[in-house]
Amino acid sequence: MAGDAAKRVLDRAASSDRLSPAALANLERWLTEPGLAAFASDIEALAGSESWDELEDAFAARLRVGTGGLRGPLGPGPNRINARTIGEAA
Repeated sequence: MAGDAAKRVLDRAASSDRLSPAALANLERWLTEPGLAAFASDIEALAGSESWDELEDAFAARLRVGTGGLRGPLGPGPNRINARTIGEAA
C-alpha cells in the first residue's frame, strides 16, 4: 500500500481507540511491508467499514498450529488463514 494510504488507514485505526497496541503494530507491518501488499485492499476495506472488532481479532494475535493443523477464518492478518500464514507454517 502506498505510504499515504497506509498512513490514513493507520491514523484511522489508532484514532478509533478500539485496537490494542499489538493489533496496531501488526496492522502497521501488514500495511507497510512490500511482501504483504496483496492484503492492503482488504485491510483498507475493513478500516473503511469501521470493522474494529474484526481488525482487532485479525491482528492482535497469531494463528496457532494445533493437532488439527491451522484452523481459523480466512482473511488478512496474522490471526487468519491466508497465503502468508500458510507459508509461515510450512
